[in-house]
Amino acid sequence: MGHIKLSERAEKVYYHYAMTHFKLKNFVSSSYYFKQFYNTFPNSLQAEEALFISAESSERLSPGFRLSQEDTDKAIENFQLFVNTFPASQRVSIANEKIDKLRKKLEDKDLDNATGYFRRRDYMAAIQCFKNMLADFPDTKNAEFIRFMILKSNYWYAKQSVLEKQVERFSVVKNEFQAFQKKHAESTFIKEASQYNDYSLQRIKTLRNE
Repeated sequence: MGHIKLSERAEKVYYHYAMTHFKLKNFVSSSYYFKQFYNTFPNSLQAEEALFISAESSERLSPGFRLSQEDTDKAIENFQLFVNTFPASQRVSIANEKIDKLRKKLEDKDLDNATGYFRRRDYMAAIQCFKNMLADFPDTKNAEFIRFMILKSNYWYAKQSVLEKQVERFSVVKNEFQAFQKKHAESTFIKEASQYNDYSLQRIKTLRNE
């Protein structure tokens, strides 16, 4: 009986210790101690809440999208752990909403990086970043813009290439245009995309006749 009371007291003390860190906005510590609370007292009535607050603490550490996103990745991981651990919890819908918002921040970061490469005329890096975005965020609302930027980056990459590489690289522009047109025929970018395609076709023809 004494052991049970001691365990109950330890549980209460540990919980309040973790909560103190959370209320003081020591989110690194509160995330750690609430997760440790869950690991130590998995059958506690407060275990579910503790794991959720651990994830929420990680979320509070997530910076603006232009900064390094390690804490955002950690927050997503912790909310996913909560969802997997307590799939019947009423907090699952909240956790999923938070995951979506955090993933949007990662997407914004990647989009900023990709457009940054384009502005700096590092077209190969831009192409790779934009393509990675389509793989990493298959449901992105930016798909039209991303595909257009893949086409545009390939166009400028081909244009700055040495002559012996231009036929090959303008052919890639032609293929990217066909793929873009198939998916986004009504795009506001279609006129500009067509201009890149027309130039590429003309350039291929000229180079092959030389």
